[in-house]
Amino acid sequence: MPRWFKITLIAIGGLAICATVAFAHVILSFRGTSWDLSSMDDGHQAARDDFLATLRVHSCLTREAIIEEASRRDWAVQDVDDFVWRHAPTGLSNWLRV
Repeated sequence: MPRWFKITLIAIGGLAICATVAFAHVILSFRGTSWDLSSMDDGHQAARDDFLATLRVHSCLTREAIIEEASRRDWAVQDVDDFVWRHAPTGLSNWLRV
């Protein structure tokens, strides 16, 4: 077996081990996050669905529209100055936590 082949196999094996360790680290690090939804009941889900349905009437969502709707419901709103964008409502529920 040529030397370059052995070096290539070792490099590929090392990369595979590093990728596995990195993947395990990412998966295990999610355990300590605040994304625990076990306390979410039907009322939470209904409020979230209603909020998202209200936002779907916009053809293009803005930061102001989301803040206005959340404020109208007396929900806590965090103002972030550099959060300026427009977003189509499709896929909004994938990243919006209510």
